[in-house]
Amino acid sequence: MIWIVVLPILQLIKCSDPVLCPFGSIENSTLALKEIAGQPMHILWAVLIILLIPILNTCALNVTKYGSAAQRSTIECGRIPVLWVYFMLVPVYGVKVESFTFLQLFGFLILFVGVMIYNEIITVPFYGFNKYTKKAIAMREERSIKEERKSLSLYTA
Repeated sequence: MIWIVVLPILQLIKCSDPVLCPFGSIENSTLALKEIAGQPMHILWAVLIILLIPILNTCALNVTKYGSAAQRSTIECGRIPVLWVYFMLVPVYGVKVESFTFLQLFGFLILFVGVMIYNEIITVPFYGFNKYTKKAIAMREERSIKEERKSLSLYTA
């Protein structure tokens, strides 16, 4: 809704930088609408995006509601390679948009391992990284409860 107010204002602001504003103003909504109307595939993609984003958000909210935020972030991490592989295999308007690079693969692996460590799916057993996991905290609490019960039983006996 804010774009209904902001876009007309940006269209009125004049700009002389040809790189930033090739049409003389910061925004040219009229030209954008003409381009969308001239390409039926753009209309189709816009409608699909408008329909699919709420479905994706609903699914994500349900994963968080019935699962956990950790499960949601793990699932979200899987979206990146799916999109990457899709754009490597499927040409857009006859042109392949993406190509395989080891740098991108390395970056994804860093992201993926980081999410797995953060969500405690992978536990790093050195430098004390495993001291404050949910499992380690639960084990310490269980140990302290047993010690407390043991000390209470010594006093009552």
